[in-house]
Amino acid sequence: MYEVNNALYKDVKEGRIVETFSHLDIVFDPSWKKVGVNLSGGADSALLTYFVCTIIEKHKLDCTVSAITYQRCWETRPWQGYVSEQVFAWLKNRFPNIVT
Repeated sequence: MYEVNNALYKDVKEGRIVETFSHLDIVFDPSWKKVGVNLSGGADSALLTYFVCTIIEKHKLDCTVSAITYQRCWETRPWQGYVSEQVFAWLKNRFPNIVT
């Protein structure tokens, strides 16, 4: 499945940073100063946020990541708000100068 994702970005890689995480390309524009993420607390948003922060740290970019979250499944997943807060706290601790 990662081949589909990687093919989508083949035309926009020039002048951008391309980091590969387990065969998945993440394309990042080094001119970005702020990135916003919807951090639900699930594995997909947590990992993507971690990958983005890792790219910023590795390349010593002047960029911050701001997370938002909203508990949209409060009846079926009442733990979602708590988990997203825990994920945010971990990311903030790991990347204190990046995550805001």
